[in-house]
Amino acid sequence: MNQQGSDKEGKAGMADQCLTKLNNTLIDFSKEKNTKLFQYLEIENNESLVKGIETLVAILRGHRTANNVDVELYLSDFDKLMYKLKRADVENLNLPLIQMQKAKLAK
Repeated sequence: MNQQGSDKEGKAGMADQCLTKLNNTLIDFSKEKNTKLFQYLEIENNESLVKGIETLVAILRGHRTANNVDVELYLSDFDKLMYKLKRADVENLNLPLIQMQKAKLAK
């Protein structure tokens, strides 16, 4: 088997793992929890949580950054958020973008 074939299988396996983790997380997520999270973010300025959610939204959007408006648009409508998360095409996510986001969070 050539290197390209094994790389593709590796990406598919990693994508399957990510999708499984995402689906397991979504089982526990509800409209009520989303509303509480949204209210918490409006009242408290938890910088670590805000950065984490901004990173998630940036990755979902395929952008380098996301701001408070982007987060608000994603979290304000639970049904749209769930639709986007369930339709996430993890195989086609931009790996360098994800690595950049991961490094940013590690700081």
